[in-house]
Amino acid sequence: MDAEDLELSSSPPTDADLWARLQAGDAKALATIYDRYAGLVYAIALRATRNTQDAEDLVQNIFLQLPKANYDPRRGTLKTFLAIFTRSRTLDWLRSRQRQHRNLEKFQHEASVRMPLEDVSFVDDDSQGRQRTIKMPWPNSPTTSATSCISPTSGV
Repeated sequence: MDAEDLELSSSPPTDADLWARLQAGDAKALATIYDRYAGLVYAIALRATRNTQDAEDLVQNIFLQLPKANYDPRRGTLKTFLAIFTRSRTLDWLRSRQRQHRNLEKFQHEASVRMPLEDVSFVDDDSQGRQRTIKMPWPNSPTTSATSCISPTSGV
């Protein structure tokens, strides 16, 4: 091994080399790409989410999706691709989260304006054999009172 070979082997791999190794299934290539660019990905995600936990989750998801990403080293640098890929995935995440919030708000609104359940009434015999109507209001209904309404049924 001559000095030129030794010098080439000690230089860090290029992004194109790392990408080729990543596509071949090399986990060390993904680790190297992560070490190089996780800070960039995190900064973009954090700027958009304004939440450290959400940004960390996005970083993890982005790097898990990276081996299947559609990057072509002939079209640009891996750094630029990762910045755009991160922006795109973060926007997808934000839209999904907005949809979830809208659906939750819609559900909460619908639940708050629903007609309350009607009170339940039934006829029961008391200890002396007389029938009486017992009304049992549902909690939080407009007719709820502290005590149940018991009234004798007429005609029996």
